[in-house]
Amino acid sequence: MTDKQAAAKDWLNRNYSKHEEIQALRMKLEDMRAGSVKAVSVPEADKVQTQPDPKSGENYILAIVTFEEMVSQKERQLHLSDLETARTIDLLPDPLERTVLIYRYLSYQHWNRISNMMGYSERHLYEIHENALEHIAEKINYTVT
Repeated sequence: MTDKQAAAKDWLNRNYSKHEEIQALRMKLEDMRAGSVKAVSVPEADKVQTQPDPKSGENYILAIVTFEEMVSQKERQLHLSDLETARTIDLLPDPLERTVLIYRYLSYQHWNRISNMMGYSERHLYEIHENALEHIAEKINYTVT
């Protein structure tokens, strides 16, 4: 892989860690929601409580809402960045190159899954990918320093 292709790959991969972070935050949010249901659904008469339960009441619901807003903001930022990536990929003239890049960098698919979906060998997809990276580098104005 050339420096030019590596730079294009890095540019295309810039959203992957954001995507993974959001996935992890969504999982945490589901845990929080499940905890709030458990905390709210326990009748007060059945509870013996020596200190305030941090998972009960308005404070916990407010924490969930605040957490949801944070996740939503991160999702909006990711979507805007994904849109920039999609628009750049769309500049490529070859629909096969576009499809490979979309599966890999917008849908975050593994090579074996892309191979199965498209009906090409992984080796052939790597060749298409390398050519696509070369073309993407031109679109993002890659310069050798």
